[in-house]
Amino acid sequence: MEYLGNEEFEGEEVYVIEGKPSALIKHKNPDPPGISRFYIGTKDGIMRRLILYNQEGREIGSQTFSNIRIDPSISEKDFEFIPPDGTQIHEVKDVGPRVNHEK
Repeated sequence: MEYLGNEEFEGEEVYVIEGKPSALIKHKNPDPPGISRFYIGTKDGIMRRLILYNQEGREIGSQTFSNIRIDPSISEKDFEFIPPDGTQIHEVKDVGPRVNHEK
């Protein structure tokens, strides 16, 4: 990862950080991104934008995050969910620690 400096993005000051995929990560994509560029808010640390470039430096994808709200008032009712009739539910209580088995 490399820090490229600060910029303004949609009225917010952001850190611009760029990175190349790690040689340790095995990509299933036959054409993995060459560079990923992240735009992270200097005030709140929230990612505002992500741009992916191919090996030749051409943009191949991007995501922009908007309407970001920090600590909005949310009631417990907002988290209620009643599954439709006939829905099969699988309950997972303990998945254990995550272990990377790839070498």
